[in-house]
Amino acid sequence: MTAPERELQGPDLPPAARILPSWVETAVTTPLVELARCFSDLDGRVLAKLEMAGPGGSSRVRVAQRLLIDARMAGRLSPYQTLLVRGDQAPGMVQAGLILGHPALVVVGPDTPNEALAQFEVFGADVEVATDHDLDACIASMVRCTGGFPVDVDTDPSNYRAHRLGTGAEIVRQSRGRVNAFCAHVHSGGTFEGCAAVLEELDPRIRSHTVRLAGTPGPLPEQIDPRRVARAFDIEAKAAQAQVQRMARKEGILIGLEAGAVLAAARSLLEGPLPGSTIAVVLDGDSQVPGLRAKQTADDAASDSLADAA
Repeated sequence: MTAPERELQGPDLPPAARILPSWVETAVTTPLVELARCFSDLDGRVLAKLEMAGPGGSSRVRVAQRLLIDARMAGRLSPYQTLLVRGDQAPGMVQAGLILGHPALVVVGPDTPNEALAQFEVFGADVEVATDHDLDACIASMVRCTGGFPVDVDTDPSNYRAHRLGTGAEIVRQSRGRVNAFCAHVHSGGTFEGCAAVLEELDPRIRSHTVRLAGTPGPLPEQIDPRRVARAFDIEAKAAQAQVQRMARKEGILIGLEAGAVLAAARSLLEGPLPGSTIAVVLDGDSQVPGLRAKQTADDAASDSLADAA
């Protein structure tokens, strides 16, 4: 077998120009694409950071890799230690753990669809069912029994660091710093806060905007510094769906409803207060196991109905 040329192996080269040690490494660097066709009717530019083009179709592997590396460097995670992770956070974490030498035990509720269980198991992860629906209590018990490492992606500071050191820094480098505003959908807040922090350091005049679908319950996550939020967009599903369809027909890119909401917010900015601006947006995917997210959404709706009735 002929050995690869040395220049294809250099760590200083971009991932696309070298042989990578694993699939996980493709989380760096995702492309920044100008949506010139989708926004041709407006004065301005929208640059889309396609985290959905990363491994697993989202930024989850990027975050998982950062979390595990940080935990190992801090001495919190031992070599080969088992990861204890909730089912909704397992996509990305299971794969990154596999590459970095950490087996996973995924804790799920009793009504988790069989297709979700099968997908966890195909990666070699063990599955523990929390019969009382209390996943956090089950994980705490498993820590005592197995000595495993409990993972909480939503609250771990490495979530923020993954986007501050990765996604946000890449936007600055790929755009040559020519950005006037920024938009990102909010879940745990790590994507928005990490990217907004880097852009604020680049130029304090860059305005960052959070985006959520209308009807999302609760305030913005505590991880987000409200001083960085120029405007908090609540986008109606109909407006988001219009952008999903426009992206498919104009750019040939299929996105989800949350990404559509981000583009609707960018369109609102170009139509209103920021005409002629360059707006960077993060378009993430949803790497939830098929069926699991739908089940969780139904459970959340049922819980809300019970709360309203009470």
